[in-house]
Amino acid sequence: MMALTSCQSPKYHPAETESAATVSTAENTQGHTSDHIQESTNAGFPGGAQDLIPENAYQHLPADTGDQTREASEDIQYRFAADKAFAPFSEENEKSSEENCRFRGMSVEILQTIAAEQNINYEIVPMDFSAILPSVISGGSDAALAVAFTPERAEKLNFSDFYAEGSLCLVIGDRSWKPETDSNGILPEESIPDVYSDGTAEEITGVQSLLNKTVAVREGTVAAEWAENNRERYGFTINTLQELPSMVEAIRDGEADAFIEEKTAVSYQMRQGELMGLKICEDLEPSVELAFAVDKGENAGLLEKLNRGLKKLKDSGEYSEILKRYQD
Repeated sequence: MMALTSCQSPKYHPAETESAATVSTAENTQGHTSDHIQESTNAGFPGGAQDLIPENAYQHLPADTGDQTREASEDIQYRFAADKAFAPFSEENEKSSEENCRFRGMSVEILQTIAAEQNINYEIVPMDFSAILPSVISGGSDAALAVAFTPERAEKLNFSDFYAEGSLCLVIGDRSWKPETDSNGILPEESIPDVYSDGTAEEITGVQSLLNKTVAVREGTVAAEWAENNRERYGFTINTLQELPSMVEAIRDGEADAFIEEKTAVSYQMRQGELMGLKICEDLEPSVELAFAVDKGENAGLLEKLNRGLKKLKDSGEYSEILKRYQD
């Protein structure tokens, strides 16, 4: 169990919709239907927004609740889109029965602290990562947590100062690991297959040995972009999924031989014992810098508050304390 000051203050309240974890009693939450979001995205970024938006992304977005005009005000409740399964940055806490602990993580705790100091009312809307960028670009959300900066994304989004950095890594099954057998000597389903997708048993040693293998990635991520740019070079097939747990299951089910993900997230979950039987095989370029993101030209006042609050958080030393709780 991770230690979180985010379970103390401010207090979470259940949102009016099933998928939102709320941290304000304000009732002016706004959003858009998937149809309206598709229209506004295409109208605002003709021919360009789709470079960032997977075809099926809109099925993950929150429902319509109002218009998209947002100003920097203490009376506004801002919607922050967040990956629902991206520990240690953000994740839903399904095991907690306490309202104020329904969503947790490094990004969540940083946002909470900044919001308390800058008087920002907000709610966190959990979704798959593939829906986060479309939601912000279209106005369905006002901002997003833990978005990796890329020059391509910067054409559609404005980023805050960075608050975390890392790199990509290649993860494979650890062939030396075997779970305990049951009373009949049978291995449980989470055991690691002995044979890769190309029928060989020789262990993957890095990207140079991915020929004819299957590599899983999360849709819309920097890792997915890396895989698409390098699949012909190394000769692997891509299996695109929505969540990190799904990639883990894909390896254990033999539907993928490896996956690529942000290393901080992988290392953290390995320390928590959540990725048993897996190991990091190789670090990959490029480096990853994470920040808050808002739609290009929108919510400038909110972004200013986030940057001002982040600077104070770093100057006070509290930022370093938050990072230690997730990196040690």
